[in-house]
Amino acid sequence: MTFVGRERELSRLAAGLDRAAAGQPSRLVLTGPAGIGVSSLLDELGRRLADLPHVALARGAAYEPCAGVPYHALVEALGGALGGLTDARLLEVVGPAGHDLGLLLPGLRDRLAGLGALPEAPLLSAPNQRGARMTEAIIGMLERLAGGGVVLLALEDIHAADPGTREFVASLLRIRRRLPLCLVVSYRPDEVHRRHPARDLVLALAHAAAVEHVPVPPLHRAELVQLLEARMGERPAGSFVAAVVEGSGGVPLLAGQLALAHESVEGVRLSEGFEELLQARLSTLSVAATRCLRVLAAARRPLPRALLGAIELPDGKVTRTALREALESGLALAFGADGRVSGASGGASEVGSTGAAEAAADPDAPIGIAHERYAEAIEALTLPRARQAVHAALAAALADRPAEAAWHWEAALRLVEARDAHLAAGEAAEIIEPGGTALLHHARALELADVPSLGNDATGSARSAEVPEILARAAQAAFVAGSFRRAAGLVQRAIDEVSSGIAVRAMSSRGARARRDLQLRVGTLYERLGRHYWAGGDLVPALAAFETAVQLVPEEPIVERARVLGSLSQHLMLDGRFAESAVLAQQAIEVARAVGDAARAERAQATCTLGVDVAYAGDVDRGLALVEESGELARQAGDLDVLMRAYANRTTLLDLDARREDALAVVSEGIAEARRWGLEGVYGAFLRGNAADCLFNLGRWAESESECRAALEWSPSGVFFYNPVMYLSMMLVESRSDEEASSMVGQLLLHLETVPEGQWSASVQRTAVSFALWRDDPLEALRVARDGWKRVLETEDWLQAAVAASTTLEACSAAVEHAR
Repeated sequence: MTFVGRERELSRLAAGLDRAAAGQPSRLVLTGPAGIGVSSLLDELGRRLADLPHVALARGAAYEPCAGVPYHALVEALGGALGGLTDARLLEVVGPAGHDLGLLLPGLRDRLAGLGALPEAPLLSAPNQRGARMTEAIIGMLERLAGGGVVLLALEDIHAADPGTREFVASLLRIRRRLPLCLVVSYRPDEVHRRHPARDLVLALAHAAAVEHVPVPPLHRAELVQLLEARMGERPAGSFVAAVVEGSGGVPLLAGQLALAHESVEGVRLSEGFEELLQARLSTLSVAATRCLRVLAAARRPLPRALLGAIELPDGKVTRTALREALESGLALAFGADGRVSGASGGASEVGSTGAAEAAADPDAPIGIAHERYAEAIEALTLPRARQAVHAALAAALADRPAEAAWHWEAALRLVEARDAHLAAGEAAEIIEPGGTALLHHARALELADVPSLGNDATGSARSAEVPEILARAAQAAFVAGSFRRAAGLVQRAIDEVSSGIAVRAMSSRGARARRDLQLRVGTLYERLGRHYWAGGDLVPALAAFETAVQLVPEEPIVERARVLGSLSQHLMLDGRFAESAVLAQQAIEVARAVGDAARAERAQATCTLGVDVAYAGDVDRGLALVEESGELARQAGDLDVLMRAYANRTTLLDLDARREDALAVVSEGIAEARRWGLEGVYGAFLRGNAADCLFNLGRWAESESECRAALEWSPSGVFFYNPVMYLSMMLVESRSDEEASSMVGQLLLHLETVPEGQWSASVQRTAVSFALWRDDPLEALRVARDGWKRVLETEDWLQAAVAASTTLEACSAAVEHAR
């Protein structure tokens, strides 16, 4: 086995591993066109690391048909890394993340169950934080996998990855936590056009400070000679080398294609194009072997032998003999138990017959086409009807993997089946990755919604019933993914669909009951619309949507009535309108009590809101009692969001009452609770921000800074990370106002574009005014102070009013002194 060239690239990868082992950020990006040899480079790196006990390798690849399979590339990487561990070591590495990793890796779940170590589902769930929970579970597992060494996480072809994998990589770019992890990703720059789904990740990789870019260049002439000599068993003629150098441009895959075609096909001309050379090679194979290669080309990823044998094609099945011939041709590859190519040679991305017999005999051995460029060319050489038949057969065989099946149904132009598969895949993704991946499938199902069902020429009433539900699911997915304006737009479309057309005609024909049901459905959609508007920072339309929801949902003792009243109450409280909020919160509690256990979560939320309202009205002790009651109700209801909100509000009210040491104790208790349920990074960040505020007011600025930095070790994005960003900005501005302070203020202002300012108005005003005064710009300080004062006056928050008044007076004084 010979590996050619790439020593410079290997040395840079080794240096990245050294940095990771030293606790420094280590993120490397391999770039190059298709066939340049990235996989071979990582194969060689894996071989060189195989005997190093302190390096754990987790390697996966993304495939186009799996772009809708949640965390597919990560599943492949983690499954390979965990598969070779002993039972004792496996339990140590999985640790408390068994439930989440079991959802991700069904094989791991079965193994843990066999060991009696599969934990029960958490009693507390946070539906909107499943992605963050999965990220924390994977990061914790990787830390334990490293032990005292380092993990090399290599993800190939990230441009074809699913949204969950892309978001995980983006989180690793943002995270400041010291990890014993060397991340290596690869992508093809020529694949990522302006509207490509991976465009944002590629831009993040390009601009992240800690990322090292390692372009993989074409092989030099001397390296190509070595490659050809290793393949041919003798030194090639100079004329042949010249032709290969010219024809391949130094791309190993193309060089290998030219060499194999020259060896195996008589009369071939090296000047012919890639597809012509491949067609010449295919012409030497039997019909059965060609059929096998067509299936592998359509699959675009390695398939188990058992699955290949089960695929029903119009012209026959894939036989063992055909599979062996396909492997011997070098156009298909056998994959070992670790998922890597058996017998791969350096510099070239294909092999000959190495491992063919074993792979053909092993029903679990993955078999794949040698390279994606071969797959594309083989499909291009196949007639459309035959190509569509292969994709349809693959989709049918992959029925238990609806996300992948949907891709094949679309390639087969079977759009009804594709729509149904996307719907099933979207619902399945909501359990594991309810953000970008679920959105991908729901959005595609919407695009296919007008396709008539089999045996039904009109969409009719089926469409009116399905589309609003798909829109609502897509909106929730967009909300989880952080696309708040898109979420609001999708919900508004759902409202329009429900409120018009067939639904209205049905209402008029069925009378009062139909009108009641329509009002309830539209009212619950308006409640969602309000949440999406609020999350996007659009406060006025958010409150209007909540008010509409309250008007529409029937005044009955039902869960939905308690929910809309509680939502309007909560957001009025966040806007500082405590008197209005308290009235609605009390109404929500009364409705929830009448409903019973089914509305316990809604009662918990309304009780928490009422506690804050009562405290700001002057009765802090009663407010604290109500918030503590809400925490117990949330625990009984299994609602982690409300439970964490109760912890956060307890710290706020204790701070309001100047009982800051007690508030710090509650923060510690809340972080321990969040850690217990696998969301320390998210909820802990918000609580640490509250602790930082208490410590700042106590004059313990070093501890305040420490809490903020601990919170920001995780992925600093979204409302949960607004708190530590704001308080660290304030602390840095007040203490030294240096370049870091300037950067943090910039981050704060960016966060304000997606986070409602609401209860933080006075703190934001204080930070911005202080920063302007430190920069000796009193007129800017005065402008900011006036804007902030106007905003605070719209609330009933007397504490914010006091802080804002002090800040405004300071800015006015500075402006007067400047004028004097």
